[in-house]
Amino acid sequence: MHLEVVGCNATAAAVAGSAAVICAGDSAVIKNARVGSRIALVDLIGFWGTLGELRVVGPHMNDTTEGIRVPVQPALPNSLLAGPFSEPLWPQDTMTLTLFGTAAGGEIDVAGLVVWYEDLPGISARLLMPEDVQRRGVHAVPVLNAALATLATGEWGGAEALNADSDLLKPNTDYALLGARCSLAVGIIGVRSSDWGNVRVPIPGNITEPDVGWNYLVNLSRKTGLPCIPILNSGNRAGIFVDALQDEAGANPDCHLNLVELAP
Repeated sequence: MHLEVVGCNATAAAVAGSAAVICAGDSAVIKNARVGSRIALVDLIGFWGTLGELRVVGPHMNDTTEGIRVPVQPALPNSLLAGPFSEPLWPQDTMTLTLFGTAAGGEIDVAGLVVWYEDLPGISARLLMPEDVQRRGVHAVPVLNAALATLATGEWGGAEALNADSDLLKPNTDYALLGARCSLAVGIIGVRSSDWGNVRVPIPGNITEPDVGWNYLVNLSRKTGLPCIPILNSGNRAGIFVDALQDEAGANPDCHLNLVELAP
């Protein structure tokens, strides 16, 4: 299994819509999963300075012009789509994202496309359901990454090793990543690990409704019925990185990851 986010942005997004710029290192092409395995669009995440909309279109969607179009509340990084139904996707489809705004000069809106794969050759993340964490959980272990040096360009930035500010994890131990909480609003917190192919698992940096971020991956699992809670191993901690997708403000948040130590 596999879970990842594709980040994108638009500057001064037009009322009529502006094509998203896909973040460096990400791709809007759905990965070449095993034929016949399930691929699902499980969520969209958006962070706008003003009221707007986000649209994603894929060649197999019900309507190949409007696809899925959802409103985005201003200044509130949030989950926009997650629910009991997840939109099916197909290998090698190219997704088209459009951001709608108010054409505000200098405003950078950021968004994320969250995709779940049942079987992706070469990448095998260990993903859990909430009940698995309840059964195997030993200790809660929040881990701080302080003052992530984000970029004001709508690109991923501020990468910091998981153990840069606090090295709290036991050696050679598995931990479940449930979510994160930030000191300042940030579009998306990304967590990259070799445990899941060195791509990003996303968490909205919502400070108005803290549980949105703190238990994001738990709630994503519950809403979709799919295992979305990734396991990381502490042996990889120096190569596990926390970064962020931020708007034009470039605010540098403190970020606490919500980890739970797991029994073998």
